[in-house]
Amino acid sequence: MRADALFDEGIALAKKFKEDSHLPYLYLNKGNVTYIYETIKGQKQSEKKIIDNFKKTFHSGVEQQAWDCVTASFYGLATFYINMGTRDISPIRKEVETYARLNIPDSTALKDIAQVYLTVLQAYGTHRYEQSIALLEKQLDDANFMQHVHFYQIANTYSSLIRLCRMVGQHEKVEHFCNEFDSFVKDGDNMTSKVQAYGLLQEIYQEAGQTDLAQHYEYLKLKVKDELQEQHQLGDMEQNRFLRQLTQVSDELLAEQTENHWKTIVLLIISIAFVLLVVSLYYIVRSLRRQRRYVNVLYEKNQRLLESSQLLSRTSPSSTLTSHPSPITDDASQDSDERGEKMAPQTKEAIKHSILEVMSQRDVICQTDFTLSTLCQLSGYSHSYVSQVIRETWDTNFNALLNDYRIKEACRCMNDIEHYGNYTIEAIATMVGFSSRSHFSTIFKKVTGMTAAEYFKTARRKAAESNT
Repeated sequence: MRADALFDEGIALAKKFKEDSHLPYLYLNKGNVTYIYETIKGQKQSEKKIIDNFKKTFHSGVEQQAWDCVTASFYGLATFYINMGTRDISPIRKEVETYARLNIPDSTALKDIAQVYLTVLQAYGTHRYEQSIALLEKQLDDANFMQHVHFYQIANTYSSLIRLCRMVGQHEKVEHFCNEFDSFVKDGDNMTSKVQAYGLLQEIYQEAGQTDLAQHYEYLKLKVKDELQEQHQLGDMEQNRFLRQLTQVSDELLAEQTENHWKTIVLLIISIAFVLLVVSLYYIVRSLRRQRRYVNVLYEKNQRLLESSQLLSRTSPSSTLTSHPSPITDDASQDSDERGEKMAPQTKEAIKHSILEVMSQRDVICQTDFTLSTLCQLSGYSHSYVSQVIRETWDTNFNALLNDYRIKEACRCMNDIEHYGNYTIEAIATMVGFSSRSHFSTIFKKVTGMTAAEYFKTARRKAAESNT
């Protein structure tokens, strides 16, 4: 990797010109860039190389009293080592003992969480795993910690806790924290931590023999990695331009061999990191804004359709998914043979009116056993007449019509924060006649063009805005 080579070049120059005070930051940034790059590309360093990189940062930081590098590298070393799953901490015992003796200023970044992991490692090293688990559980129960630390730090705490519980066979806690972890990462914004989180959940469920869940988290991991890869590619042109500039300046500085070499290199490296950060943030913000505008447009469109008598979806009958349990497609198929039958306009209008009257009765259509036969009984007309009117009036079949009315009802519930504000999506899905959330989510997306979660979130946001 080109960036990795440039950091090595910067480290060599810092050593050559005896600017050792910059070594901790060079080691730390090299490790971070390499780790993120490998997460995006799906490549892996050896565990020894990663640990050695943390150790170099730690010891050079102690020597130069670069305390922020010391706490960051110790925290990274601790979380990585616990996640390795080994019970022997002798390879990092020296760093643990050194950190315990240090008098680090209170204002140092990551000091508090690094101190927690020092205590965790001390218990871990003497096989007091229950104590290590209790310390991490206490951390997650700390409201101040959950509100004021970065997403990746909470993700690391969950990951460490799950690894420890699995190591000592506390399977119920593993399942509990996996569920909490899943809920937490869904709302997170750190893509790299999401890849790690979904990878861990995939591994755990794979070992537990829960193949469906393992495949689900593998899909989420790959999806986030694709997004990371896309962001990485968007910045390639800017990266290459600055990397070429850095190479040119580095060559000039090496030729001159003046005492100002290290300053120029460090400034250029910081500039590259800053530009990459700005570019990444720009595309992330732009993508989020575009997605939010798209969701708002879909939401407003569906709101207008809710207030009208039109269907939310104009899907072709042949491609329409059915909602459970409505297994009457055979009747509808048989009735389709009577397309050529002539019907008086007055009769057709009367049947349409009866259908609308029945379909407007929420308590009736949201029953899971509501079928075409039920509609025919309540309207007083035969299968063939009812199917023909549905087809000619709405250009669809009974199942699609029922799905549309049920989704409309679900949308109304989501918009009614006063009465259904405490309901979950799954509860609303069951209430309107769907037997599972997954099936409801599929139908909802097909009918409205947006996911149920997006609609639910937008409805709550609009309600909050209207109250302010």
